[in-house]
Amino acid sequence: MRAALLATGVILAEELQVSDLDRNLRLGNAWRERGYAAAVAAGGDGTIGAVATQLAGSGLPLGILPLGTSNDTARSLGIPLALDQAAEAIARGVALPVDMGQVVPAATEPFALSRDGRHREPDFIAHIAVLAPRGAYFLHALTLGLNAAFARLATDMARRQRWGRFTYAASALEALSQFEPVEVMLKLSGVRRWSHHSQAPNANGDVELCAEVIQLAAVNLPVFGGELELRLPRVEPHDRLLDFMLFEVPAPHSLREHLEMWLEAARSLGRKRRANDETDAAPGTGHADLPAGIGNLTLPGVHRYQARAALIVTREPVDVTLDGEIRSRTPAHIQVAPEPMQILLLPPDTARTTSAQQRQARAARAEKVGESR
Repeated sequence: MRAALLATGVILAEELQVSDLDRNLRLGNAWRERGYAAAVAAGGDGTIGAVATQLAGSGLPLGILPLGTSNDTARSLGIPLALDQAAEAIARGVALPVDMGQVVPAATEPFALSRDGRHREPDFIAHIAVLAPRGAYFLHALTLGLNAAFARLATDMARRQRWGRFTYAASALEALSQFEPVEVMLKLSGVRRWSHHSQAPNANGDVELCAEVIQLAAVNLPVFGGELELRLPRVEPHDRLLDFMLFEVPAPHSLREHLEMWLEAARSLGRKRRANDETDAAPGTGHADLPAGIGNLTLPGVHRYQARAALIVTREPVDVTLDGEIRSRTPAHIQVAPEPMQILLLPPDTARTTSAQQRQARAARAEKVGESR
């Protein structure tokens, strides 16, 4: 990591572990006062979200070195996954505005607000009581439900030591076997678009939904699934909107139908992940034309809204993930952050060339795998 940055002429003035950020107020302004030109997040989606929280409101640009498992944030923004190329983007890139989501209450330290939290000392509880009302930020997505159950298992150190590189698969299977649906009340405001079969907002752009869900997500960036590079249509990094997705619990008699359609949607994403989206609606208009699925598929029990803010309430407090890390609990207020994050990105022409090269490399690897079978 250091070598890649130094090779491009980037001078590292200070190095911190992401855990060093957990119990600090936002450091972005202090870093700017020290004369730093940018802050670099070297890690996965959760690390990027933690650093973005420190930078919020400071105007200090964020550089990204993707070192995680999924790297969905980097993939969404067209940041090269090769470290030397990502370092070049930091050294030669342009600071471009990218929307963020803001959540209150929240903290950057994983499990800080969870009932499963590891810290219960009085001084820690008092400190979190100060930090949590300030909230935290996410660049990729917020989730509750099945994904939060998976995150709780996948981040357990004993489990990681036991399963090694199979941790994610083992955690996913256990999460599926143990998961119980969550009863959610979602109050959306500033709704611009919604899926055809979903409840329409009122004249003020507000809507209140109550449902038993498998998962609820607030999506800010379109790519998910790591190397699969699945893409949610019409998610833009600079539209000042968040995409809220509700996956309702299917009735027992329709469970098989739901699973088959969701699997077909996943296959469709794999085939058409680079398909162009339709033109977005003009600002200030409301339309019931938002896909509640993938490509041309509308998924049963899935509702989708593009909105500026939401309040999530559950019968009992449940954990909420920000960029894959458990950092909040319900009830939680989510909104588009008042100011976008300035992220160091390659110029558009260069980014398109890099993306094309990465696609060619993936295709070549796929051909080699096919030949070896």
